[in-house]
This record gives sequence, C-alpha cells and structure tokens, in this order.
Amino acid sequence: MLRELGAELRETPFGESVAVDGTGRTSVRGVRAAGNVTGPQEQVVNAVSRGYRAGVAIGDELLLADPEEAVGRRPAG
Repeated sequence: MLRELGAELRETPFGESVAVDGTGRTSVRGVRAAGNVTGPQEQVVNAVSRGYRAGVAIGDELLLADPEEAVGRRPAG
C-alpha cells in the first residue's frame, strides 16, 4: 500500500522498507509508518516504541494545526 501511495522506499539487507524520519513520517504527506514496515529486522519493543513516537507526533500536529486548514476550509453544513 505504501508503494502505491508513492512512499519513498529504501533497500536493506532484508529487502525494501519504507523510509521514515524519527517520528515515522514518510515521504507521503499525512502518512506515518512504524514497526516492521520501517525495517524488517525490528523487534517488538522497537516497533512499539516507534508506534508510540509516531502517535505522539500526530497528536502534537493535531493540537497545533489550524482547524480550517485541517478540514480543507469546507463550509459548515
């Protein structure tokens, strides 16, 4: 699915995985990834940690977002 969305992939010794930053942000706007999809060698504890960091980053972005921009400036009703 990430490939279909156009996410940047990177080659690893274990095959391709999606490229992410420290908060799970991919090259596709609004899409984050965590766990084995970011590196096939991830252990459960690392996958959980990455998921947690991605969740915190999403929460921060929503908290600081301009509500009108976030909903695409749709008219009420």
